Amino acid sequence: MRSAESTGSVSTANAHFNQGNYLAALKEYLRLERQYGRDSYQANIALCIRRLRLKTSKPSSLDDPLSLAELYESIRHRKNEASRVTEGPLVSVIVTAYNTETFIESSIESLLNQTYSNIEIIVVSDASKDQTHDIALRLKKTNRKIRFYRLAANLGTYYAKNYGIQLAEGEFIFFQDSDDACHHERIAYGMGALLADEKTLVARGEYARVDPESQLIVRVNGTNSKLGLITLGVRKKVFQEIGFFNCTTKASDDEFFNRVRSVYGRKVVKNVNLPLYFNTMRPGSLFADMVQWNDAFDISQSPSESRRSYVDSYEQTHNSSSKDTFRDTFSFPRIRDAIPVAADMTKLPNPRLPVIANVCSIPKREEGLRSVIEALAPQCDRIVVYLDGYGHTPSFLDRSDVSITAIHSSDRPGLRDNGKFIELERLSQRQEDAYYITVDDDIRYPVDYVPHLLLKLSEYNDSAVVGTHGVILPSWPRGYFSDNRFVYKFTKGLESDKAVNVLGTGTTAFRASLFHGFNLSNFAEPGMADVYWATHCKNLNVPMICVERHTSWLQEMSFSQDNLFQEFTADDPTQSELVISSAPWSYGAMRQALSSQQFSSSQINSILPSISFHQDLKV
Repeated sequence: MRSAESTGSVSTANAHFNQGNYLAALKEYLRLERQYGRDSYQANIALCIRRLRLKTSKPSSLDDPLSLAELYESIRHRKNEASRVTEGPLVSVIVTAYNTETFIESSIESLLNQTYSNIEIIVVSDASKDQTHDIALRLKKTNRKIRFYRLAANLGTYYAKNYGIQLAEGEFIFFQDSDDACHHERIAYGMGALLADEKTLVARGEYARVDPESQLIVRVNGTNSKLGLITLGVRKKVFQEIGFFNCTTKASDDEFFNRVRSVYGRKVVKNVNLPLYFNTMRPGSLFADMVQWNDAFDISQSPSESRRSYVDSYEQTHNSSSKDTFRDTFSFPRIRDAIPVAADMTKLPNPRLPVIANVCSIPKREEGLRSVIEALAPQCDRIVVYLDGYGHTPSFLDRSDVSITAIHSSDRPGLRDNGKFIELERLSQRQEDAYYITVDDDIRYPVDYVPHLLLKLSEYNDSAVVGTHGVILPSWPRGYFSDNRFVYKFTKGLESDKAVNVLGTGTTAFRASLFHGFNLSNFAEPGMADVYWATHCKNLNVPMICVERHTSWLQEMSFSQDNLFQEFTADDPTQSELVISSAPWSYGAMRQALSSQQFSSSQINSILPSISFHQDLKV
């Protein structure tokens, strides 16, 4: 039931409507909607908007909001003040998206309508859970200018922007949020500013905040438009010289812009004084923490406390650091914040322990090892490489950005893939702790690989082994490679986390302290690390969890057919004996491990199937 105050306000709004003052009525209905709930007044709002569109578009007073059509008209009259080009070097427009199914198609369409012809549109989904992916993929199939990529972990818009920068083929880079749109000549005027003088590194334009329902402009601090940093167009070489965006959830375009001016000076920025970028005003937007509503179409905008604190921190970094260090300071990908920020401004895992990746490699996959090192070096503190049969130490293992330890099989013979666990034995002996990552030399690892696994470990209080290649065994298996086992292959998508009996050791992560007391003698045979590791975890009641991801998040390299798996399957009797002697498996064993680690009932129910008793019957 509505309060008396609400009823009175509705009466006021209705009176305005009945008198034909549709704008005043719309303002009041929008205020009521924000205060009492979105669904209650939508019909009234829609009716006001329809009536307004039947009337003249000109505001009756200076206090009335501008329509989007009027803003376009003002741009038409002002655009001769700026230079524009419609042809030139390739421009990459990076569109980052998180759960914006309502807006993303319109956003991309506004970019496809650009008068500047030579563009590519790189859409990066920041682990969206709605239909954003399906819409972007459908659009990609209809236009060759669109490229689409996904992150498995929701790490914030600047992580997604940085991924897009890595993928960009253009000499110039622009950005657009997927719930925003732009004027059809935005890129033409931005490129006009950038190409007019080769010393110009950044073009900055104006933006207007738009109510998507009424298509009326929301004034910001009394103005219809203002210069903004989401509008930036940047020469790609700037990112190569001074680093990427800091990977916060907000305000890092501000930090980057000031970093540019700190390094190159203020004259490298050219302003385009036209409102060509349109921010949608909607609940949950990234700038919501800066907004105070004065009226249905008027807001005051000022930095939140966490944003102000961030400004102080990055200014201190800019002033106290050598400009030559910025490229390393703001590298990408990463697992920790480059500048400490408030909790509401980061989604990175920020591990307090060292992160150590461990890989076994054979000589015929040396190029695969190179690719793995390139991918994981920025995501780890150390990498331990067991070189099985190498007569040399590859030169690419000598890096300045990460500590790499190479162990030759001539020094530790006969380990094969068990060599991934040499460092775990050392940590165990010294009672040291770390986040332990095991990887293979024939898998392509994405930019959010380690962050995703670390965040999953945190979700389970570091009390499980997580990975991406999972196997569920029958409760009483007759062999390891039986027809009754179920496999979650690492290259395939998985919609939610699943408890499993076995995780492939090319894709796992865990807290080393769970396994103090570990010794390589636990693995009696080489070439069967997956089964030995699964049995070891089962004996310790440490759960194994196969984590959610999209299809092709991990990819096999071309020479993956020549791998241990063939040898593994050929030696099935030994593995079968091991899993048979360690039975029962299946869901009963999983539930026991989860309960032993004090997982909550809701956690257990979320990663085990609702009907699983049939798997635990002895047949």
